[in-house]
This record gives sequence, C-alpha cells and structure tokens, in this order.
Amino acid sequence: MFGENTPDGHISIVDPFKKLAWEMSRYTGIVNGVIDCSTFNIWDLTGKGVGDGNEGVRWRARGGRGSGFPIIAGLIRPEELAAGEIRHALIFTFSKNRRGQYLPPAARTDGKFAGSQYPMEGMLLQLDPALTDSDFDRWGLNREGKILARALQRYGMYNGDNGGAMALQVQLLHSSKREHRAIWESRFSGFYKNVKKIPTDRFRVIYTGEPVTGGARSTVVSPLILPLGGPATGDTVVVTVSTPTRGARITYTTDGSSPDESSTPYAGRLKIHGPITIKARAFGSGKTPSSVTRALFGEKPGPRPAPSIPLDN
Repeated sequence: MFGENTPDGHISIVDPFKKLAWEMSRYTGIVNGVIDCSTFNIWDLTGKGVGDGNEGVRWRARGGRGSGFPIIAGLIRPEELAAGEIRHALIFTFSKNRRGQYLPPAARTDGKFAGSQYPMEGMLLQLDPALTDSDFDRWGLNREGKILARALQRYGMYNGDNGGAMALQVQLLHSSKREHRAIWESRFSGFYKNVKKIPTDRFRVIYTGEPVTGGARSTVVSPLILPLGGPATGDTVVVTVSTPTRGARITYTTDGSSPDESSTPYAGRLKIHGPITIKARAFGSGKTPSSVTRALFGEKPGPRPAPSIPLDN
C-alpha cells in the first residue's frame, strides 16, 4: 500500500466484498502495527456517500478531502475508460477556495480565502449539455476525452479540495508520480494533454443548496467499531464501540436490522464468535442521531461472488 505522493498523503483502501472504504490523509505507513495518518474515516459504499456537516467534533476532521467528500468519490478509474463510460460525478481541486462557507453535499471546508470571488467547496459545475460530438471533434478530443466530456455533461464535477491549478482527480497507479503518469499514458496515450482541451468557460454552476456557514454540530458523531471486522477464526473476538460525542448513548444490532433507540444498548466490550454483522448507532439528547456504522465478522470461507463497487453512488 502507498499513500499519495504529496503532503496530503491520501489513501483509500476498498473492500469490495464488505463494500466498505477505509480512507486516510497524510498516510505515511504502518509502524509497529499502527497506522500513521492524520485523519481517518470509514465509508459504507452502499450508503449515501456524503458526510453530515452538523456532525459534532468531526466537522473539521471528516474524511481525507477538505470538503469531507470520500476520497474514492469522483476518481477517474482506468477500468471506466476501458469500458467506455463513467457513471458518476467527478471531483476537481482548486487553488483558492472560500473560507468559512461550503455548499452541500460537502460536509465542511478547508478554504483559506475570504470573498465572494472565490468558489466554495462542494460547488457543482456542469459542462454545457448542449455540446455535441462535433464540438468535441473541434476541440480535438480523442476517445477518452469524449468519455470524460460526456460524464461532465451528465453528472458534472464537484469542487472537493484545495490544490494547485484546477484539476480533476485520477486513481493513483504507482507510488512514484513519474511512473504513475507513465502507466496512464501507456494505457491511454495523450490522456493528460487531451483533458486540458476541454474549455473551462463552457461550464456552468448548478444549484445544490444554500451556502453553509460554520457547523451547527447538532448531529451525534457516528460510532467507531473496533476491530473493523475480520474473517472467521474460531476464536472469540472482543469488540468495542465508541463515539466522541459526550453523553451519547450507543445501541447495536446483530440481526442485520438498523438500530434505533430501543435496540440493545452498548454497555461495554462485546465478545463475539462465528459469522455476525454488528450495526451501531449513537443518540444524544437534543441532537440528531448519528448514521449507522457496521462491521462484518466471521466471513465464511469458500467461493465468493465477483466484487463490485456501485459506481452511481
């Protein structure tokens, strides 16, 4: 495993069978069995794919991106270009984002510039849907460039983070930037140069909601289940569930249903063995309940179905 070769050090570890993604920023490796990173988040790939800007202390720490979007969200992946279609919105970075305000579905912002002339994180841009293949031919787009342009027409792209020049995000294929570029070029010749032919003045801003200022912190922070899951070993596994929201009550289920306030209360470490799925939720007085988190234990050995990641989320 390797993190992004930048100070941000983003990394996304995807389990297509559990449909979970473990994501970090400033990841530097595993030291004495402990992951070294600055922010850490678990995303349910069957969930809604966005965070809650009102979620307690994590308003400034959710996810690896400055906007709180999942790292996997919006990435251009080589298998999509090979298949001939991208079926989700994309993510771009911008050099100067607005301070203190963001647009839904972003959950926070790390913008540093004051003034309405600066875009907000979470802003959705759409390539003019009236453009046709004849326009793309006039721009000089190749096959991959047209695939990208069609996705930008249908789904658009979200401002997801601070960065250098306005740039889309692609899946990393090597820990070395030079080797990463070389692999992309070997698969899709001229892809990087081709993308730059799409003119930025043909985009428009799509309304997704009113700007959010600060964080109300009115939602309980989603509980963290440790360990994060694991295979069947025949041994008893001790599981802990916690949330940083003070005074919050945690309930859980083991029958696959979503927990509510009447579900079994978590009162300490759980000892489990055998195949089981734990789902947990946290509740606080006068606050919106947290989202549901889950962990799968005791996967049965044997043939598994082919992995799949929902591209439309």
